[in-house]
This record gives sequence, C-alpha cells and structure tokens, in this order.
Amino acid sequence: MLSLGPPEMTPRSRCKRAAGPRRVRWSSGSWPVARSVTPPHASACMAAGPNGWPRGWRAMAAMSRCWIIRCCAGLPCGRKNQALGDKTMFLRFLFLLLLALNLGAAAWLVFGRAPPRALPPATDPGVTELRLLSETRHVAPASAASASASAPAAVAERCTTLGPFTTTVDMRAAMQKLSPHVARIQYHEEQVSHSHGYWVYLPATAGREAALDEARALAAKGINDYYVVTAGDAQNTVSLGLFDDESNAKNRLAALQKLGFAAKVKQRIDTEPAYWIDYAVPANATFSWQAWLPGRNDLQSKSIDCF
Repeated sequence: MLSLGPPEMTPRSRCKRAAGPRRVRWSSGSWPVARSVTPPHASACMAAGPNGWPRGWRAMAAMSRCWIIRCCAGLPCGRKNQALGDKTMFLRFLFLLLLALNLGAAAWLVFGRAPPRALPPATDPGVTELRLLSETRHVAPASAASASASAPAAVAERCTTLGPFTTTVDMRAAMQKLSPHVARIQYHEEQVSHSHGYWVYLPATAGREAALDEARALAAKGINDYYVVTAGDAQNTVSLGLFDDESNAKNRLAALQKLGFAAKVKQRIDTEPAYWIDYAVPANATFSWQAWLPGRNDLQSKSIDCF
C-alpha cells in the first residue's frame, strides 16, 4: 500500500569547520608567501565544508562565510547563484531609487509650489464702481443723507493775485513771506509790453552811401543831432531822436518835415515778463499783504477765481 503520510526526513549532519592549513610564523618575524587557492565549485559543498579551502586567511573570510551559510542551508554557492544575487541587489537598488524620486516629487508638489498671486482689484483706485439700476432702487434715502453728512463741508475761500514782480528773485522772496499766512499759494507769468518812448527817424535807404548823403543834407540844414544806424534791423536808417513824451516827438517831426525831410515817428515797445503771486485765504479771514510786505507801493492786488 501507498503511504499517505509525510515523507520521512533524513537528518543532515551538522556542519563542521573545515580543517584548513594554519598560518605559520617564522622565528625571524617574516611571513610565508600565501599560495593561490582556487575555490571549489558549488558541488564541493559537503556537510564538513569545502575541502581544501584555507579557512584561516583574512583575505578569503567573506568567501568562507558564504560557503558556511550556503552549506548549512543546503544551498549551493556557485557562480550562477552569485550572479542571481547580484541581479536581486540591483533590482532592490533600482526600487529604492524610484521610491526616493517619487517621494521627492511628492514633497516638491506639496511644499515647493509658490503661493498663488493675488488677483488685481476689479476696478482702478479712485474709480466709482458701476451698479445696475435694479440694485440702486432699494437703497434707503437715509443712507444718501448720511453719506452727504459725513463728507467734510468745503471751506469758503477768496483768492487774490499780487504783482507785478519784475524778477523771479523778488517774486520768490515775497512768496516766502506770505506762505505761512495763506491757505494756498502759487505764481504765474505774464508777458507785458513796455513803451520805451517815441522814435523819430528817416526811413532806411538802399545803401550805405545814400544814408550818408541824407546825413550830409541834415548837416547842411543845421541839424547835427542825428545818427546813421550801421547794423541790425534798422540798418541804413538815420535816427533823429528818442522822446519820452509823445508831444515832443511830434514837434520834432513837424520841424523836419518843414525842412523837406520825409521823417517818421513810431513808439518803441518791448515785451518783458512779469510775475504775479496768487494766494487763497478763508473768506472770513482778515488778511492784508501789506502787513508782510511793507513799503511795496509798486505792487497791486486784484481778486481772481480760486484755483
């Protein structure tokens, strides 16, 4: 009959330490030359250990432990199994490397991302937000009244301009004296025409010689106060005088015309800049610029629209 029980186990004899050659010291202190020993194949692993393997050499300690462990476990310790172990170690290293990369990528996704940028405001600063007409219908009238009450009441002011100042230095010195006593202050520039008298002259001739001929004719008539203009816009013109009073200029013109000269008269006008100071004070304030600029009788003030 066939036996259905477990198969009989044959006990394996206990692994014994192989008796290998021992290391020998020479009395002189030198060491013998180690002989090259080729490790046996896996089939040489027996209960007593590999035959002929030098168990005492330190250089072969790792291989000796391999033989002992494989032998006691009943496994061969050959080159094929060593290659299989190397592949297993490589797969383990590859698995650990991939695991470390995945953990690093997960940590970067969780902790390494930059915080999201804040969205810009829907409207520009200072621009009133648009609302639908249906949203404003149900606004209580009291809210509009409270908004108007919360706004500060505008202070009534009166504005004045003071001038003219002929130079910027004079104008800035006056502004420094008035600034601490007014609410606002500024200045503006104007172009002002100034009369420099009335000029009596003979019109320009075609050339230099013609102008000199007219000068000689004037001298022959007893008129010696003349000047021939030699350059500029009035070149070859004979000047006969510049008068502050218009009546004196007209009298000179009449006398020359009686002598037969085609004299003319015109007003000399030049344009110059003038500076004015604009300032604002409260409407109910009593302010006088003469208190801060005494002795300036050449200045005048007039009311203007507030700026």
